[in-house]
Amino acid sequence: MQTILLQDDPALFRGLEHSLLCRDGIHLLTACRERLLEACESSRADVVMFLPATPQDEAIDLRAGLAALPHAPLCLPVQDGTQARQALRQAGEKLGVAGRGWPRQACRVAVTVRGRGWSSRGWTRDLSPAGAFIGGRCSGTGGDEVRLDLRPARGERVSLAGKLVRVVQASCDLEQLQGMAVAFDNVSQLNADHLQAWATGGTA
Repeated sequence: MQTILLQDDPALFRGLEHSLLCRDGIHLLTACRERLLEACESSRADVVMFLPATPQDEAIDLRAGLAALPHAPLCLPVQDGTQARQALRQAGEKLGVAGRGWPRQACRVAVTVRGRGWSSRGWTRDLSPAGAFIGGRCSGTGGDEVRLDLRPARGERVSLAGKLVRVVQASCDLEQLQGMAVAFDNVSQLNADHLQAWATGGTA
């Protein structure tokens, strides 16, 4: 398992595919900028992602400090969530984190997830014909059989069966990543036309 440490800043979370972070093979940590060096040293994180320093920042040279650590983490300064997404994909390839057969794309669609004895409402954060990451509280556990009812603002509703493969619980430093990853049973039910329509403004 690889450890990725991110600076806890909203600019890094906007635009990220959340499932890229919350997936098998990755242990995700966050820390404020002032504690990144300490957190990297104690966790021996493989990748550290942070916003470039500004003149107003209090002045430790973060890059130099990280580069001097004995375990030589990969340092990725990025400007925003788009760059962070690209950098995380590249880092995943370099570190050997397993890829997906179907690429995900950012897509916001209202969805209800129902498991045995529980249900949850939320929004998809990213979506592919094979699975989705859905923001919101979840009472289920990994392995639960679920049914998803997707309700786009325009077009037909879609109902899919799947399996809950991962749950990310809320915490003080990962609240923005709270949600669940679902793998669909039948990829043919959600096609490219759905994804294109929903990703280009067909959602609320």
